[in-house]
Amino acid sequence: MPALNRADVLVRLSEGTTLDGADLTGCDLTCLTLSGVSLRGVDLRKADLRGADFTGADLCGALLQGVNARMARFNDARLVGASLDDADLFLAVLEGADARGASFRRASVRECLLTDAVLWGTDFSQADCQLAVLDGADLRGAVFAGACLSEAHLLGADLKMADLMGADLGGADLRDADLRRARLDEAQLCGTDLCGSLLTQASLRHADLRGARLGHAELSGADISGACFQAGQVAALRAGNLFLTEPMAPVTGLRPIELPRRFAALHA
Repeated sequence: MPALNRADVLVRLSEGTTLDGADLTGCDLTCLTLSGVSLRGVDLRKADLRGADFTGADLCGALLQGVNARMARFNDARLVGASLDDADLFLAVLEGADARGASFRRASVRECLLTDAVLWGTDFSQADCQLAVLDGADLRGAVFAGACLSEAHLLGADLKMADLMGADLGGADLRDADLRRARLDEAQLCGTDLCGSLLTQASLRHADLRGARLGHAELSGADISGACFQAGQVAALRAGNLFLTEPMAPVTGLRPIELPRRFAALHA
């Protein structure tokens, strides 16, 4: 059966016919309103979804690889298990969306709004999430390996057991984020704001923390083996003052014996 075109979609919508499982590969759905429509398992690969409105739509298991969804709206949409690999979601809105187990590998999520989204186990490997807003998002077990999250907003985000290995979080806002048991090995954290964050038992091996802010952060049991700090930060850590100031020379391989007593669980 050939793929449906825009006219076919409009006819089905007017007739109330289901679009579940429909073949919409390469379809032009620009600026179309599909609010609340059931699109379970639909094939939208390479479709043009610019400015389309999927508010409250059901896209569970949908194939959206390589779609152009710039400025599209997915507020409160269901994207459980959907595949958005290589998708362009620049300035898209996914506030409150449920995308558990979805895949955004290599996707462009730049300046995308994902406030309060449910993203358990979602895969953002090598995705471009620069300046994305993920405040309050549920990212437990999410994968951001090699992703760019520079200047992203993750205020109060739940990142327990998330994989951020090698991710670029330079200048990101992670205040009050929950990073317990998260993996941040070799992550770029220069200038990152981690004030009030929970880093209990997190792995920060060889992470670059120069200029990071750690005021009131909880680091008990964290592994900072080979992590890179700057002189002012090291002095602040030794003094038990985590309101880190402008440091001078980089210092690597800080041993936990040099830290205050409450950081004794850290190991080199």
